[in-house]
Amino acid sequence: MATGEGFNRVLWIFRGSVALIAIGLLVLLVHRGSGHHTDSDWLELTAGNGRTAQGADIAMRFDRPAHPLALATQVRAPCANGTSWTARWSPFDGAAVPFRRDRRGLRVVEISDRTQQDGTFAQSVFSMRATLGPRARQVRGLVRLTAAFSGVDGWDTQCDSGRVPFAIEAPLAPTRATSARPS
Repeated sequence: MATGEGFNRVLWIFRGSVALIAIGLLVLLVHRGSGHHTDSDWLELTAGNGRTAQGADIAMRFDRPAHPLALATQVRAPCANGTSWTARWSPFDGAAVPFRRDRRGLRVVEISDRTQQDGTFAQSVFSMRATLGPRARQVRGLVRLTAAFSGVDGWDTQCDSGRVPFAIEAPLAPTRATSARPS
C-alpha cells in the first residue's frame, strides 16, 4: 500500500509538471503572436516628418533611434515619352521590404512587377538611402523611382525621377513601442 501511494504521488507531480510546461508554452505562443504592431501601437511610435526636393511630404516612423519601421512619400518621375508618372511609396519593416542599417546609414529598396488590366506591363523600383544626423534627430537622404512600361501593342517607355533629396527634421526620440521584428 505504501508503494501505491508513492507511485500516485510521483504520477501527480509528473502531471503537475506537464501542466506547468503546457501553460508556459501557451503563454509564450500568445506573447509571440501579439508581438506585431496593432493600430494602437502604431500611434505610439515616434514620427519624423519632412519634405522632398519635389515638394512632397515624407515621413518616417521609428520605434527607437536608428531603427525605422516605415517610410511614406510620393515621387514624380518624368518619362521618356514626355509624360510623368507619380507614385506613392510606403514600405513597412516587417513586410517584404526590410530596412537595412549600417551605423548611421539607412537603405531600403522595393522592386514591383505587375501587369495592368489592359495588358501593360510595369516594373518599378523605389529606393531610399539616408543618413541619420547626430543623436538621430534628423534624417537626410535621397529617394528614387525608376519605372519601365511596355504595352501589348509594342510601345514602351522609361521613367526616372533621378535622385530626389529629402530632409526630415524632427526629434526622433525613442518610445516604449517595440519593433514587429528586428531588421
